[in-house]
Amino acid sequence: MKKAIVMSLCFVLAAMMVLPSEAQTKRKKSKGKGRIVASRRKGGKKGKGTVKVVAAAASKDPADVPWTNLGADVNDGAYVTKDFLNNKVTPYPYLREADVMYRKRVWREIDVHEKMNKFLTYPRGSLIEVLVEHIKAGELAAYSPIAVNAKDNGDEFKTPFKSLGEFNQTLGGGKETIQVADINNPGVMHDQVVEKVFDPQSVVAYRVKEDWIFDKQRSVFEPRILGIAPVVLQRNTQGDTIGTRALFWVYYPEARNVLAHAQVYNRSSDGTNLSFDDVFIKRMFSSYIIKESNQDDIPLKNYAHVKNPMDALYESEKVKANLMNYEHDLWEY
Repeated sequence: MKKAIVMSLCFVLAAMMVLPSEAQTKRKKSKGKGRIVASRRKGGKKGKGTVKVVAAAASKDPADVPWTNLGADVNDGAYVTKDFLNNKVTPYPYLREADVMYRKRVWREIDVHEKMNKFLTYPRGSLIEVLVEHIKAGELAAYSPIAVNAKDNGDEFKTPFKSLGEFNQTLGGGKETIQVADINNPGVMHDQVVEKVFDPQSVVAYRVKEDWIFDKQRSVFEPRILGIAPVVLQRNTQGDTIGTRALFWVYYPEARNVLAHAQVYNRSSDGTNLSFDDVFIKRMFSSYIIKESNQDDIPLKNYAHVKNPMDALYESEKVKANLMNYEHDLWEY
């Protein structure tokens, strides 16, 4: 009897040990089946999903793996240069009318073909490209060079361009209809509308309008630039050059906020970090005077004793000398 009881207890203990192991095995199988089912659902067809996923992971080309965090700290230079977009314009010293002891208005031209003025036509950032870009973006006003009436010269900043189309017309842009030969019939011509594009290389000079002022409060004789105008060649209907004309005028005190953010190429050193505003304020350009304020309101070339361009250049140097002599005569040595 005792033997039977012992045998039954052993059987019960063995059964209790077997049941948890079978439950764990069933759980593992159910988890494995879940993954298989998920992979089959992902594959779309029974028995093929797992094979496709594994094959795609195994056949991933190393050439398709993107490179990250490369080139983040590269600097095009031996040191970090300043950002010209953060430049601030240095304002002019305050000037009262009562302190102006002398004022002379002068017009001068800057020839872009002169060696000292080549920075104005730098291919990677010429002055005309800077001006046109900001004018078209609506960040700078451009004024028409056409006189409003007989008493104006067209440089009084009275008529601003009010639309992009109007400004493009003064640049010579817009659409044009031309005659083009037919490819299939060489003897037949037909009309074709083309888009005219402004060429920055067409600018041959810049006209500068400025006032020379002696401030008795500060005892300083200095110029104040009022406006700048790009100049192009003027041609007749036959294409012959008959003179020059201004494309548009910009008011320089307003344009300083734009010019201060544009870097200028310096042929002497790449490390000067000069802007167009610095160049004009520091007078780092070569120019000649074409007009001074006079009783007849005429340019130097129209003076009675001026017979040719060389005489006009001599007259320009005479005006420069008069300005310098006035300053020298103010002081006693």
